[in-house]
Amino acid sequence: MLQLFDSIRKRKARIAVMIVAALVCSLLGGFTAAPMAKAEETGEEIYTPDRVDLIAPVEGAVFLEEKDVLTGLEVTETTTDSITVAWDEMPGMTSYLVYYYDFEKSAYVFLDETKEQKYTWKDRKAGDEFYITVCAYRQSSGEQSHFAEPVHTFTRPEALTTFSIIKNASTSITLGWEKVESATGYLIYRTEANGVETKVGSTTTLEYKDTGLKSGVTYRYRIRTYFADEENTGEYSEQISTTTNPAKPSMKLRAGNGRVKLTWTAVNGATGYRIYQYNGSQAILIADLKGKSTVSYLRTGLKNGTKYYYSMVAYRTYKEKDYESSKATKSGVKPIAVAKTSTGAKLYKSKKAFLRSAAVKACSFVKKQLNYAKSIVLPGMTNTNVLEFGSKTMVPQGMTFAGSYLLVSAYDSKRIDNSVVYVMSRSRKKLLTTVVLPNKTHAGGLAYDGRNLWICQSTYLRSIPFAQIKKAAVAKKKYLEIKAYGTKNSLGQQAAAVTYYKGFLWVASYSESNSGYLGSYRIANKTGKPVLTVCGRIKLPNRVQGLTFTSNGRLILSRSCQTNSTKRGYLHQLDVYKPNLKKAGAGKIALGKRNKVINMPSMNEEIAVSGKYLYVNFESVQFTSATKRVDRICAFKVAAVTKKEKAKKSTKKRTKK
Repeated sequence: MLQLFDSIRKRKARIAVMIVAALVCSLLGGFTAAPMAKAEETGEEIYTPDRVDLIAPVEGAVFLEEKDVLTGLEVTETTTDSITVAWDEMPGMTSYLVYYYDFEKSAYVFLDETKEQKYTWKDRKAGDEFYITVCAYRQSSGEQSHFAEPVHTFTRPEALTTFSIIKNASTSITLGWEKVESATGYLIYRTEANGVETKVGSTTTLEYKDTGLKSGVTYRYRIRTYFADEENTGEYSEQISTTTNPAKPSMKLRAGNGRVKLTWTAVNGATGYRIYQYNGSQAILIADLKGKSTVSYLRTGLKNGTKYYYSMVAYRTYKEKDYESSKATKSGVKPIAVAKTSTGAKLYKSKKAFLRSAAVKACSFVKKQLNYAKSIVLPGMTNTNVLEFGSKTMVPQGMTFAGSYLLVSAYDSKRIDNSVVYVMSRSRKKLLTTVVLPNKTHAGGLAYDGRNLWICQSTYLRSIPFAQIKKAAVAKKKYLEIKAYGTKNSLGQQAAAVTYYKGFLWVASYSESNSGYLGSYRIANKTGKPVLTVCGRIKLPNRVQGLTFTSNGRLILSRSCQTNSTKRGYLHQLDVYKPNLKKAGAGKIALGKRNKVINMPSMNEEIAVSGKYLYVNFESVQFTSATKRVDRICAFKVAAVTKKEKAKKSTKKRTKK
């Protein structure tokens, strides 16, 4: 290939010498006719390719006037073995004489005569250089025109028949191929997933590195040879598709009780992940995980206090071949003992401390009506054992009573551990087991329909058969891991709070600024895969966090927002309504007027009625910025909550008429 470039460079250098020599001679007055240059190595007289005016007429012919020059000479087609030129007609002439420049002789040589206005020179070598000129000839008079301005052209190079992928990396792909003798360079074309092909580069070497690519993505390539000029190309090669390697995973380790959990963010384009544990400096494959969405791995059976080291790669399977990322940074961690889920109060260790708190003293209703003995300390606020990992950031949300049990939902504010449901004895107020839910999604309101536990999560209402929860509670298992929900019902709106009443699930949505909604849902197939059908929908006030119906026909809404008064939309209250329940058996109610508002401590959440008491849950225990924090579920008599307030007497003095 370099020889071809050298050949062209030598030709051009030789031509340049000839032109310079001619100019010098002309300036010195050495020539009166058309200038010529002399080749130093041979002593022969030579002509430059542009000096067609030095070509002698054919034998016995004479040139026409100087203005009679053939025009319009151009190259119309080139192939690997031919060149076609065409020109303008010259009236009165009988034929055309075609000449080419012979680089060895350094002179134009007669090629052929034709009566047409075009000529194809065949059987040429691929990847070669040519100068061609043409003149017109009249045989009867022996006259010929002056020669046309010469055209400089090339035959096309042979195509590259095949190439290969030398190296795949996460952001680059390197191509390689064998030399094509008739080519001086190569053009690289890339097609992406959208089907658009782009020329990405050119090279005169036998490989090309395409950089700046996306990791874990398929690309298609083809290559075109060129000779002398990038416009003078051969045919396209075959197209080859390949892929970049996935990006290096960002791995995190977490120590648990006799176990280590590896987590990472899903890697674009990955088919799976391979996990390595180190034995000294040797990396031993311990797991081959399929699927891009697999983003964690649990290693159990480890010894607490011993440091274990891990690494991993992401891989992408393409055309039955695996393309691996570089290894994640090697990291080590020591498994540690994890305490049981805490059951003691996090903030107030005694009755006296709680009753002196701002939550009680600053809220007159709480101060007067709180039943401390009936109130229930929230478990898990100091530590929750989530599958032998310790969480200190569980935030309480929903609550419901289910037979002899009280259930409280909580989500991990750091989104490290899955959401949980604490299962407690209703009478003894003791933690029996912790249900670990299948996901980290914010677990909100809870409801029990006699067969299933219902959980609000985002815009879904999910169910779990209660029988398995009860079984774990009876056995007092440390925790119950739920692998999958029984059903997942999309509501088309946010599900913040839920209660079960008159055979229906009543689901409230939450909005900080706009009105919310209360939807009623009939449950079909409770003992199998429950299915919900919407029956009614009414507007609710904004910021609803919980709701419940009472036996005396009241609807209580728990409404709250933000941690303290410096925040926009700060709210913390119970609203009591006397709704029209005549059609409640059909899943329809009219909200009616609000007849009471009760001030609560900050961040009141879901509420539930059990017997004569209303229980109010709070999430402020886990927010240090909250004012009037509460670390328990507070109990109040339903009668005190729903009792209509007496109208305040007017303080204005009557005026005598």
